[in-house]
Amino acid sequence: MREGPAPKSPPAAADDASALVISDAVRLRGWGKAWHELAEAIARMAGRPSIAEVRKILRSHKSEIEAAPAPKGPNRPPSR
Repeated sequence: MREGPAPKSPPAAADDASALVISDAVRLRGWGKAWHELAEAIARMAGRPSIAEVRKILRSHKSEIEAAPAPKGPNRPPSR
């Protein structure tokens, strides 16, 4: 007996893009970027989704991004 089609899961590319945007947002917040600056800054980076898609991802993961600890290590920007 044949069952109906399996429910579609989101494409892996969407998951990869979300993970990338979230990690960028956490890093930029750790560097002192304000929340309202994140979408534009991330969308300008190579290989990132459009600004509209970045805004959707940021909105849907806001609590996760704000709760994440700031990264430490060599990816920190130089002190001014």
